[in-house]
Amino acid sequence: MELTDKQIEHLFEFTKSKNVHYDDVCYEIVDHLATGIEEKLASNSYLTFEGALRMIYSNFPVTGFAALVEEKEKALLKYWRGKIIGVVLSYFRLPKIILTLAIFAFFYKVHIMFPALNLMVIGLLLSLYLNIICFSNSYNSMRLKSERYLFSVHFYRCLSFILSLPMLYFYFGYNRTYPGPYVDQSPWFDHSSWWNLIPCTFSCLIIAINIIMAIALVRNEFHDLLIEEVEQKYQHLNISLS
Repeated sequence: MELTDKQIEHLFEFTKSKNVHYDDVCYEIVDHLATGIEEKLASNSYLTFEGALRMIYSNFPVTGFAALVEEKEKALLKYWRGKIIGVVLSYFRLPKIILTLAIFAFFYKVHIMFPALNLMVIGLLLSLYLNIICFSNSYNSMRLKSERYLFSVHFYRCLSFILSLPMLYFYFGYNRTYPGPYVDQSPWFDHSSWWNLIPCTFSCLIIAINIIMAIALVRNEFHDLLIEEVEQKYQHLNISLS
């Protein structure tokens, strides 16, 4: 027996009254409750919707949904992490990988041709600035619909990590690529050495990742991902974010 729209709406109100903060976690709990209530009503034709809800909720401990919320949050964080990383990895598969390789090759060639001009540093700062600007614009468009979602929490964590990658370059790459006059000229610091390909390749990869992240933000790929996943995953709950 399927629940009516009014009954599902009541489940949302009931769930939110139990201190469930994120909407996508709320969807998971409503889905859990609705499935249990439908089973109860199907097995007992004399049972009312309110009675079935009380029976389902009585199975929870005195802390209410606390344990279930924690379980659902862990599951959703893992789920959203995979989806967000999937957007970034899509730029390392055809046909988008062509753009990624083009960005990588351009900055790699610049570094090889002009190693003393520190253009790699300029490229890193430029890509970082571009990413921050694109993030600001994207955040304004996403904020109203996504700030209540656990998706947004993990999205900002992933973005913060990507934005911190240039700092890793300055620590691991820049000091080795441009060591300064007082550093022993070991093979690691020799521009003609194969060892120098490591920080060079690493820095080019960082630039490429920052730029493709900015492109994904401009194209609202993460915003569209949230809408598509929520509407598809919870279609039976009549959720619409469009």
